[in-house]
Amino acid sequence: MKNLVEGKQSMSVFKDTRTLASKVVEMVDALMQGKEPPVNDKETYDNGTGVIPSFLCEPVACTVDNYKELLIDSGYYTFDQIGVEAPSADAAAPAEEAAPAGEGNLVGVAMPTKDLQRWNQDGENMKNLLEKAGYEVDLQFGANDIATQVSQIENMIANGCKVLVIASIDGDSLGTVLAQAKEAKIPVIAYDRLIMNSDAVSYYATFDNWLVGVTQGKFIESALKLDKEKGPFNIEFITGDPGDNNINFFFDGAMSILQPYLDRQRRAGLPLRPDREGCRCHCQLGDRRCPGPL
Repeated sequence: MKNLVEGKQSMSVFKDTRTLASKVVEMVDALMQGKEPPVNDKETYDNGTGVIPSFLCEPVACTVDNYKELLIDSGYYTFDQIGVEAPSADAAAPAEEAAPAGEGNLVGVAMPTKDLQRWNQDGENMKNLLEKAGYEVDLQFGANDIATQVSQIENMIANGCKVLVIASIDGDSLGTVLAQAKEAKIPVIAYDRLIMNSDAVSYYATFDNWLVGVTQGKFIESALKLDKEKGPFNIEFITGDPGDNNINFFFDGAMSILQPYLDRQRRAGLPLRPDREGCRCHCQLGDRRCPGPL
């Protein structure tokens, strides 16, 4: 965010994980009461064993014009946390009211690492909300080590957790331990990152990852005036870890906006340099080729 405020970055997609954590608490509460958790998507996310019922929260484009309203005024960050000096008139955000008491059962929350502020914030947000709802919480961070996360989940199962909420380090690495959860009839909610190739995953809570990509694509379209200017424009396409299923949705969402402009260049007979000459592309998306410059 500091780069955005200082003009070094044009836009970021804001995913308010308080909203996501709150939705997960609703899902946990429903499961504890033997009810169906809230979902709004039953078609998109197939983890290799079937489509996982999901709740998709909506992301928002964050720029220098609205970062204060989205991040500071809402209490998500303080000025200190993003390394920006606070105007003297700004007061601290009001405290949130406590949620109603819940059933008091044990919930296991497995986060991938404490090395990134995002996962610290996600874990603590969820722990606080679950505790306010009356649940006991076993929150663990996996130090970005798959074996550590597997061991932590095994301990959660052995300790009698009634629901597991898991942000996996590697979406393909938890099949064996989650088979234990399924045998013990423990519902599993995949958090933010879809857990792949396991029929033990009951539900998925994330942001609308396609819309994240669409938001990025629309910002590029507007910033470069692609619908008005002829170009050419060079764009470096960079995605994330191939082990994270979300990158496919990010990329495809962005390309749903940008692809027509690539097609326009092809129709005009302009070179796209598919050999990547002059384009440092790190798509890492299987057989997808670098789309080249616009």
